[in-house]
Amino acid sequence: MPPTTTTSPAATTPVSAPAQLPSACNRRARAAIPGGAVTADPFTASSGAAACRLNGDELSAVVFLDSAPQAYTRMEREIVEFGQNVDWTKVPTGAYPRTVKHLGLDASWFPLQSRLLTTDGVRLVAIKLHSELSPRAKQVIAVAMARTFLGPLRHP
Repeated sequence: MPPTTTTSPAATTPVSAPAQLPSACNRRARAAIPGGAVTADPFTASSGAAACRLNGDELSAVVFLDSAPQAYTRMEREIVEFGQNVDWTKVPTGAYPRTVKHLGLDASWFPLQSRLLTTDGVRLVAIKLHSELSPRAKQVIAVAMARTFLGPLRHP
């Protein structure tokens, strides 16, 4: 009797390529910046992350899209460590990172730095804003920008 061979369905099912994720200077992120006429200057951060400087009339932003492994773990670690530094340095409690609900796997707004950090599990998205707008307005803009960079959520 000849040996029996079996194939699993997973072995014969083609794996689809991951969806193309937006670049750091994508058009939708530029559209989220108020005032129109936004210029985009792409660059590579010292960490190797794709990055872009976006400059508008009312606001400028720097976007970092870090594709290094363990995006979620690194994000959570940064949030915790920043909060610990707030405790140790006696900075006002208003400087604590604030959770942003319904954005990526998790997200936090760092009011002291006007910075948003989120991830879809593949990339760590960091957006830092410079503007005279109110802190709340900056957070709303950063969240709208971050949504343009997130791909399908991939749990760690």
